[in-house]
Amino acid sequence: MPRQQMRRDRCRLPQPHRRLPRRVLKLVFRQKILPWIYHQLRQVMDRNNGQKFCPNQLIICFFYSCCLIYIVIAMNAAHAAAATSCVSATDGWTSMQEKKILLINDRGKKILLLARIADDPPELAAGYQFICPDVISNSAILFDFGRQFTSRFHMRDVFAPLDIAFFNQSGKLVNVVYMTAEPPGFSGRRKLYAATAPYRYALETP
Repeated sequence: MPRQQMRRDRCRLPQPHRRLPRRVLKLVFRQKILPWIYHQLRQVMDRNNGQKFCPNQLIICFFYSCCLIYIVIAMNAAHAAAATSCVSATDGWTSMQEKKILLINDRGKKILLLARIADDPPELAAGYQFICPDVISNSAILFDFGRQFTSRFHMRDVFAPLDIAFFNQSGKLVNVVYMTAEPPGFSGRRKLYAATAPYRYALETP
């Protein structure tokens, strides 16, 4: 997927893949849960006129506090699980038309390849992002930028490694690059992949 689309595609990600930020969880805990616990304890104190707490009341407050903390942790875990899961299709993937493209190797052999065509901004931004490896292994994407292009590609949120072949305006091969997978949660150094010359088409295959 082209680097310049990286910021644009964030607003198009399917909702299940959006993880609740840790700072939001901390904010909810500080502004909602802690005040509630404090309020419950104050009520217990008021009922007892400032005297020592009844053991049963302390147990109840502690139980409710633990339940609320568990709910927050469970919510974060659910979002984390969704963020690392793959899907069989995204909106951008579904909108790509399937067409047969003709490839001719250096020996003159003709090869017909069925590929999805990405030629508008949402499709160009989507690429193979969040698509499951078994779907990737049986498909190909041809990116058509409509003009000579020089932007680099990245593999953020892609679950399987790919080969990318760059072609110029006339359809002549520029070069081929192997790209490693960077699925959601990837913590290694992210890479960018470039053509050795301006290109119009880019073909991604597993």
